[in-house]
Amino acid sequence: MERVPVIAVTSGEPAGIGPELCARLAKHPCPARCVILSDRTLIEARAQLAGDAPPLVEYRRDRRAEDGVLEILHIPLCAPSRAGHPHAANAAYVLALLDRALHGCIEGEFAAMVTAPVHKGVINEAGIAFSGHTEYLAEKTGTAQVVMMLTGAGLRVALATTHLPLKEVADAITQPRLETVLRILRADLVKIDGQFIRNLSEDRENQVFVRAIAEVARGMGAESVAEFVETAETARLLPALGVNLMQGRHFDLPRADPPALAPVAATDPAPAGTAAADR
Repeated sequence: MERVPVIAVTSGEPAGIGPELCARLAKHPCPARCVILSDRTLIEARAQLAGDAPPLVEYRRDRRAEDGVLEILHIPLCAPSRAGHPHAANAAYVLALLDRALHGCIEGEFAAMVTAPVHKGVINEAGIAFSGHTEYLAEKTGTAQVVMMLTGAGLRVALATTHLPLKEVADAITQPRLETVLRILRADLVKIDGQFIRNLSEDRENQVFVRAIAEVARGMGAESVAEFVETAETARLLPALGVNLMQGRHFDLPRADPPALAPVAATDPAPAGTAAADR
């Protein structure tokens, strides 16, 4: 059988949507070998509740299951679980899933980890400080600086800060921090948040901040893009501050069917003898 990457999929909060989503993976072909980290009886119960019961087998590192069969790396619940009723007694179980997946990634057993949602409040209720997957895995691996990136449909968004009150964000975004984030990402594009762009022409501090961000991006070989550009005055000011790209209502209004996503209409063939440049 062809060798493919092995991905650990943690089923997350047992009372949440994670176990059901994991059960449904059997119906979706994947170019990788997905191993579900969960209590086996939990997956069976949630699958039956959703009217779907894929065949399950115990995960064996040296043997891949057939297509359509879920491989389960069984980790037992700490307490019975009922859909929609999370309980702090299972907080340790949720973290045990992450710990096992992380161990497998570090040891080379797994090529990557995919995590179903967890309930931070329930974990904290159990007396365990937990602010998110990112920070938890960073602490476990001794990683001083970690970057969270959201990606989909060709778009990548990396966060300079995570899980902070909004009032603390501006103070947390410093030049050293941004330089560190950019080095980790080796990014080619830096987006400047709209809160620093609105009223830019009237806010001297924001002008200083935007100029600094653009300079850091340029020094790292990246381009900067400002969002929420809503006036001609702001659009004229941004290039002077070193910003490369802009987006916002000044250029166009949001629409459900942007022209860029419209299908390309078929064109009539050019008459014989017509050069391509003449079309």
